[in-house]
Amino acid sequence: DDTSNLKDHIIVFGPLEALPSLIECLRHFTNNYICYVNSKNVPQYLKINESEVPKPEKWSQIEAKYTNVKYLECVYSDKSELDRTGIKQARHVILISWMLEKSNHPDSGILQIIQMIEQYYPEVP
Repeated sequence: DDTSNLKDHIIVFGPLEALPSLIECLRHFTNNYICYVNSKNVPQYLKINESEVPKPEKWSQIEAKYTNVKYLECVYSDKSELDRTGIKQARHVILISWMLEKSNHPDSGILQIIQMIEQYYPEVP
């Protein structure tokens, strides 16, 4: 997906299941694009064409119900991949906590993203 034209969008990291209620809330205040960023689990060296990676079925339901929503995938620990989300031009970044499998820390899913944002994008609200 081309994100070069995105500006003042809202980026959301977290469980897809939480997205519909968040969109409902945000739509009371803004019609800006809401970009859901899913973790790309495919190792970068495989260079799989993104159009070949199926989007979750739940995303199809969200896309059918709401306008100005975009589905993105990136490797959370890769700065160049995060740059492709338009994170520098985002109005807000929203992190919804989740726990990784085989972890006992409730925020384990977002820790890597928090570290990347603090290190490379401290100006992003």
